[in-house]
Amino acid sequence: MCDFFKDVFKDTMKLYSTDETLKASVEFTLANQKLYLEEDEVDISDIKPKFETKIVVSKKRSFQAAEAYNNESVGVLNFANSFEPGGGVIYGARAQEESLCRLSTLYAAISTDEMRQDFYDKHIDDDDPLATDDVIYSTGVTVFKSDDSEMKLLDKSEWFNVNVLTCAAPDLYDEDISDDELFALHVKRWRRILSVALKNGCTTLILGAFGCGAFRNNPEIVAKAAKKIVDEFNGYFKCIEFAVACKDDWTNYEVFNKYLLET
Repeated sequence: MCDFFKDVFKDTMKLYSTDETLKASVEFTLANQKLYLEEDEVDISDIKPKFETKIVVSKKRSFQAAEAYNNESVGVLNFANSFEPGGGVIYGARAQEESLCRLSTLYAAISTDEMRQDFYDKHIDDDDPLATDDVIYSTGVTVFKSDDSEMKLLDKSEWFNVNVLTCAAPDLYDEDISDDELFALHVKRWRRILSVALKNGCTTLILGAFGCGAFRNNPEIVAKAAKKIVDEFNGYFKCIEFAVACKDDWTNYEVFNKYLLET
């Protein structure tokens, strides 16, 4: 199975390196990609609320959810590895970021020398598992493979573009942090992600159980922080969907559903 995932990614890289439409897409993304470092100001004070924001918690995968909003300016959160673009995608790893890279032109955008130096190497030098509020904003990423178990090449008429926000959740695999500290960190990071999306004109967001898988963040804390920021940004987006796909354990979905829709 691991070889299958590696082969899918190799094919993805070959396609966006040879197909003229995908090559043009990558060029557009690279020409317009932005890096927001933690210390950079993201001024959204001149933007006024104008929507009745709809909150959705679904069992979908990220790009599967995004596809339903094809006529909107959609921002998709990439649950990033802060040290390596695409995480373990070249080795066939199966977390959310790796999936996004297998299905789209995203890897071509976040793996440039510039991004390696300014985003990834910076995190390597910091050597902090809690990461930072740095965000890479990649506009016009083309999704051209199906977001399912087959990951097959879509017909060109089915390709669609999204804007991807690459940001790392705190990695708590071997890190000790209090619940209050973790809540404050996630509030700050959620606020940063939504601010960057709003600054760049996204009207719909696809988020999720950020850091609640391999990074071992408590979904109760992450969802509670997300609820606080979603309320803070009420009216600024048409729709915010938390796509919480799970295989066997639906705890993350149930927790996000509780905090985002039932409280």
